[in-house]
Order: sequence, then structure tokens, then C-alpha cells
Amino acid sequence: MKIYRITKKQYKDSYDGIGGTRVLGRWHHKPVPILYASQATILSAAEMIVNATVLPRNRYVQVVDIPDKEIISYSDVKGARLSKNWNKEPMHPSCHKISMKWMGSNYAAMLAPSTLTPTEMNVLINPEYFDDRWIAQRPFIYDFDPRMAISLKGQPDGKASQTKKIIQHLRKVNQ
Repeated sequence: MKIYRITKKQYKDSYDGIGGTRVLGRWHHKPVPILYASQATILSAAEMIVNATVLPRNRYVQVVDIPDKEIISYSDVKGARLSKNWNKEPMHPSCHKISMKWMGSNYAAMLAPSTLTPTEMNVLINPEYFDDRWIAQRPFIYDFDPRMAISLKGQPDGKASQTKKIIQHLRKVNQ
């Protein structure tokens, strides 16, 4: 499965998940090394800017091709049960419980639904199992379209933000 991750320039060649040791995430506790990616570049972009106050700059896309046998869906993790309101809290306990069980398995990656568009999957990668042979191409620069900055968090403009429009488009495509 080909996956895409947008990252800062200084981390463009890094797959160690060090960021997960510094911040909490929906699917992990701090300090757990983890990489967040998506099945599409646009979903990675939307996930990155949904809580941004300024449009990110100097970002790169990492493209990784992980063998299907190395990936498990969150719903296939033993004992996994995603609560009905899992997407209402930034760090919902059911998400953490599932990811901790996955991290203890032998799978390198786990598919997890996006809160932006739950029919699309983010891909969590356990760096402990990462294989450099999965790197599909050299990281390339990603320039966020300036139209995505029309209404970033904290900058109300009285109309729907470009991020919301992108999310709405993704939902339509997947219906």
C-alpha cells in the first residue's frame, strides 16, 4: 500500500517517529514513537492544517510503499472496539487502547479512520518495524495551495474554509 506523509524539512529523511515522543495524538500516548500518514497526499494535508493558525511552509512529502501483509486495520486488532463518539474528543481512550494493542503486535502499520472524513484511512506506522526498502521515492517539496489559508483556525471570514471544502469533496467522492 502506498502511503503519504507530510513533514517538516528537517525530518524529510527521518522515519524514527520521534515526534510521537513529544506530543500526544488521537491514536497514541506520549512518549510513544509513531508516524502518522494517509492513503492520499490531500488527506495528509487536510490533517495537517485542520488545527493550524498559519499555512505550513517548507514541508515535504514522504512516499512509502508498505507490503499489505505488514498492515492491519484498526477493526481487526484483537479486542478493538471504537466508541461511538471516538471522533468527538482529541485523545479518546478507545483510540489509545486500540493503538496500544496494535503497537504490541507484529504489524508495522495500522489503518485508522480520519476524523475529517471517516471513510478515508490514516496510516499509523510503528517505526520499530519500519524497513528502509519501503521508501518508494525521495521526499519532495509540498507547497500548500494559498487558497487553503482562506479560513484557518482563529481567522473567521464568514464563509466555509478551503479545508472544509476539501473535506466535503473527499466525503462526496467516497459516497
